[in-house]
Amino acid sequence: MTKPGRQFELAVSEFAKSLDEKATVLFDHRIPDRDTGTPRQVDVWIEANLMGHWPVGVLVSCKDHKRPVSISGIGTFQSELRSVGASCGVMYSSSGFSKPAIQKARAIGITCCVLLRDEPPRVPECLWFTSYLFRPSVRFDLVRRIGKFTSLDTWNDLLSIKDIGVNHNSMMQLIDGAYDEAERASRDRYLKAPGFPEDLVSTLILDDSDCEDNQLELQIGVHWKGFMGRLESNRITGSFCLNNGSFRGNQACPVIDLKGSDPGEGWEEIDRDSFTQPKRGIVAMCFGTSASKSIRDALGGQPIPAGE
Repeated sequence: MTKPGRQFELAVSEFAKSLDEKATVLFDHRIPDRDTGTPRQVDVWIEANLMGHWPVGVLVSCKDHKRPVSISGIGTFQSELRSVGASCGVMYSSSGFSKPAIQKARAIGITCCVLLRDEPPRVPECLWFTSYLFRPSVRFDLVRRIGKFTSLDTWNDLLSIKDIGVNHNSMMQLIDGAYDEAERASRDRYLKAPGFPEDLVSTLILDDSDCEDNQLELQIGVHWKGFMGRLESNRITGSFCLNNGSFRGNQACPVIDLKGSDPGEGWEEIDRDSFTQPKRGIVAMCFGTSASKSIRDALGGQPIPAGE
């Protein structure tokens, strides 16, 4: 995690560049008081030329306190601005500002910025994108079995079949291939028309070349679940300007649990029918599910229901 002092320096440097690429940034600087001539210590003094022509001096203060800056803190900073002859002032706070302080600052032209250090956003406006995640699960159905396939007792018996089909593959290879086909087709459709990914099914029909009465029909498909990252689970590092709603810094989406059935506490499931592709969203899609392993883990030694 970036130290508070370093994060302040980075934020100030970015602000100075926005004024003038050649701006001079002086930390822990001393400026003569306009009334007494006595040097006054300031957190940061920026010397820049706006539009390459108009010289300005900007006073910057950083408050790394546990409580939000109060209206009296804004008043004190206003006095400092006058004393050093600053063109304008910017105040950064790691704990934010009280509502009266923000009102006072806006009224007298002081810019208020909140410092965020690898933490949840305190205001939604800090996010420049919303995180979405789509995870697939396997749909499996034994539609029909006749002939020798009726002797299969459990799902493990079915999954253990070897040397089947024209290419003499195992049952698990055939199931994985059919599922991969459905998953790939769904992904391709999403890329052409973004939205909630479409559930698709592949049909797998296996015939015994020696006996037409031996046949097995399976349906293997992909079913998608959608999730949205919770606001409080995003991690923000940077500065947010309360005056104009601008943010400078980095954003990280919630951590994704790739091992569990759900992606983790940082995500909440979204409804398929109400989902619309966001204009400012980042979408992650998971791939590579092993259909045969999922079926074995879910059904395993369970008996295949009679009549299938």
